[in-house]
Amino acid sequence: MDYLNTIEYRIKPTQALKIIRNCSGCGRKASFVSTGQFRVNANGNLVDIWLVYQCEKCRHTYNLTVHERTKAKKIAKEQYLAFLRNDEELALKCGTNLDLLKKNKAETDINGLEYQYEKLKMEASHPERQNKDGFSRIIIQNPYRLKVRIDKLLPELMEISRSQMKKMLQEGKICFEGTYLAETTEIIIN
Repeated sequence: MDYLNTIEYRIKPTQALKIIRNCSGCGRKASFVSTGQFRVNANGNLVDIWLVYQCEKCRHTYNLTVHERTKAKKIAKEQYLAFLRNDEELALKCGTNLDLLKKNKAETDINGLEYQYEKLKMEASHPERQNKDGFSRIIIQNPYRLKVRIDKLLPELMEISRSQMKKMLQEGKICFEGTYLAETTEIIIN
């Protein structure tokens, strides 16, 4: 299929997911936020790595297990060094990794997730045939696998209202698969 224009975006969280858990400092359930810091403990050739969270109210800490009793050789050297230097990008990846959070039985506030998007590239294969909207295909990269509804994000990207987008969907002018973003989502605009 020959598209007149393609525009590509990457979506990225602005912060890690919050964790809801009992706080021994507050004495009740509270919201914990990621500090972006890792705690690394090595015992012989075994390594434990945690992402440190703290209560929003009293700053009591909670360690989210990233690696537990793992042989040091099994962790890539670059990644291990990133843990040691508290790499911001790695902390964000761990704090938004739903599989890791599920493995830790962490209750998350997925509705409070804030994200941003950046335009990666825009290509016009036939500039003389551009349609009035300026593109006919949108590709959204979701490397963090964020659970974002396509029908919520798309109006923002296209700078239209949600009701306009719903009307375009009903008329078959916009096509996409699924409800939530996949790792790569393609949206076709006819």
